[in-house]
Amino acid sequence: MLARVSCLLTLGLALMTVASAQTINQSTDDVPFTDLAKALPGVNEQPLLTANCPFPLNNGPHCIYYAGDFNAKPAKFPNGLLNGRFHNGAQLVDGEVWVPIPIKNKMVIKALFVNELFASPPPATAIGHWGIRQGIGDVPNDGGTLLCSGTDPATLAGATGRSFVVNTTTYLEYTYLITITNPERYCTLTIPPAPNNQEPGVEMPDNGQCPPHCFASAGTESSAADANGAFAPAAANFGYLSDVTTPQPHHRGLANLYGTDSFFNSAFYHKTYVPVGPECQNPDPGPPPEALTSTPAGSGCVMFSIGLIGTGH
Repeated sequence: MLARVSCLLTLGLALMTVASAQTINQSTDDVPFTDLAKALPGVNEQPLLTANCPFPLNNGPHCIYYAGDFNAKPAKFPNGLLNGRFHNGAQLVDGEVWVPIPIKNKMVIKALFVNELFASPPPATAIGHWGIRQGIGDVPNDGGTLLCSGTDPATLAGATGRSFVVNTTTYLEYTYLITITNPERYCTLTIPPAPNNQEPGVEMPDNGQCPPHCFASAGTESSAADANGAFAPAAANFGYLSDVTTPQPHHRGLANLYGTDSFFNSAFYHKTYVPVGPECQNPDPGPPPEALTSTPAGSGCVMFSIGLIGTGH
């Protein structure tokens, strides 16, 4: 009996040793993402976090959608599209990637996060901009209807351990979390949209998206030296939103809407809500470049690594 107990204790210690020896290049399965939990509003207990998404905690905020991880393998035609507002001296370089999001019934968005590629570590804090739009692309070069938007604090939640080499530059991927600080500005979406005189949230037929289409965008406003919120006259460290290919590692929530384009909007590149495909195939060289590389038509650069935190589905 004692021998059996001793054997079990030895096995337990061995497993603890293996767990503590995980490296940054390993899969993010079961790797705690505690910084993300600490930034969530109204969470008094720390939920177990895996794959950049918190699990539900007493019906509280959790990851209601995550498009999936970036994959840098050449066969996946990886790419990144400029996303955010970057102060490059007196010049403002801007880009918004609008990603289609699936909705089954009702969701309340309380925070958003994005995985972006940077050539240098980005600021620990920044100004965050986010929005939810409906019907982008129903009319060419039209942004549809803005349903929700805001400017809220963005916190660097850490490096994902993924990277992408373009020519001689190595881009490392980081996660930014944008937390909606005022509960009155939480974004409530239903499918179909609830009538004004009806309480939203009634179970309704599922067509997997917010009709006609709903899109999410999230990014930061910063520069390379902007660690404390002051835009410094320095060359900007531009961020590129990581794309997601098939299959999607660590995807969470309803299936990605691959039948719907993502869209790109930018005053700097003179692009007004255009499908991302052509922008990734023939990106504006800038500087800075609109995309990190050129992606063949029909390959990659359709879905992007964005997540929503809140309640519902």
